[in-house]
Order: sequence, then structure tokens, then C-alpha cells
Amino acid sequence: MITVALLAAVLLGTAGQVLFKAGLRPAATFLAGTATPPVLAGLACYALSTLLWLRVLREAPLAMSYGFLSLNFILVPLAARLFLGEPLPPGLVVGSLLIAAGVVISHLP
Repeated sequence: MITVALLAAVLLGTAGQVLFKAGLRPAATFLAGTATPPVLAGLACYALSTLLWLRVLREAPLAMSYGFLSLNFILVPLAARLFLGEPLPPGLVVGSLLIAAGVVISHLP
């Protein structure tokens, strides 16, 4: 169950970032440009992600759990490409692969 909560927290964090970016609009003031349904949905994703993260921390070691949050550095660029049409430069792809390798290595016995 903790693994599911951890993965859901990471995915909700990724969704929140994409929704934030998609929802920002030019406006006369910063706050007016952020009061959009996608930004509010992104905040809801972050709130749920935080609640799940607290559940994970209650039951799993921080050192083991925290490394999984770095998956956001992989998932956010992929989601930005898929949903926002943003580019994926080669350096970002290589960096993401190195992060993935680091997550795997850090969880070896």
C-alpha cells in the first residue's frame, strides 16, 4: 500500500506541475493570471500529493522514500512534452536517464 501511495504522490506532483503551466494566463496582476481552473486543479493535486506523502512518511523510512521524489525530474519533462508540446532536448533525456539510474542504485541492498 505504501508503494502505491508513494507512486500516487509522485504522479500527482507531476500532474500539478503540468496543470500549473497549462493554467497560467497573462493578466494585469500575477494573482489574476493564476486564478484559473487548471491552476486550482494543480493546487488540489499538490494537496492530495502532500497528504499521500505524509502517509508514506508515517510508515516508511525517509531515506528510502525521498529518492522516489526525484522521479518528478523525469516525469515532468515527459508530461510537458506529451501535454504541452514542450521540447525534450538530448541533454534533458540523458540527465533523466542518469536520475533514473541513481534512483535504482540508491535502492540496491
